[in-house]
Amino acid sequence: EEVRRLASIYLLLAGFSESGLGLAMVTSGALRGAGDTKIPFYVGVSSLFLVRVTLSLILANPLGPVGPWLGMFLDVYVRGVVLAVIYVKHFNKLARLVIH
Repeated sequence: EEVRRLASIYLLLAGFSESGLGLAMVTSGALRGAGDTKIPFYVGVSSLFLVRVTLSLILANPLGPVGPWLGMFLDVYVRGVVLAVIYVKHFNKLARLVIH
């Protein structure tokens, strides 16, 4: 029964993280397609260590396996939102690079 409960929590978190993952993948791909490979790399590595690993370490004891899963869930959304903000802020500059 405990495995069933944990599996259902994991599947819910994994399912709801798909939108954040999609946002991260699309904006990362758009930035790379515009010739900027460094920003997606730096955002990905920073988010991995600052959000996913840190939250996993902090939340593992009080929440058990749900803690790292929650860290993974939040990492995907943070990465997607940060990349989207960077893309929107730099869209005109990126578009000029692709056109010229």
